[in-house]
Amino acid sequence: MGHDDFLGDWIAVSAAERQLEIIGEAVGNIERHVRDDFTGVKWAIFIRMRNSTIHQYGASDDQLTWQTISVLVPEFVESIGLNAIRK
Repeated sequence: MGHDDFLGDWIAVSAAERQLEIIGEAVGNIERHVRDDFTGVKWAIFIRMRNSTIHQYGASDDQLTWQTISVLVPEFVESIGLNAIRK
């Protein structure tokens, strides 16, 4: 799905926001010493994104959601080695 289609589809935006909430919650539950072993991972971004999405009550930034899922999530997957698991 491209940028314009995504922004025009409230279900896709809502689903992406929910997944970012889940990722942020999961990241927040990873023990600090484990996160410290992955220095290249932008852990705090996902925690902040979760907090922002949950606490803005429908006033979230769809453009920021798009940027996060199209750029930061793939970088995150690569940096923690999930691509190797998927192959």
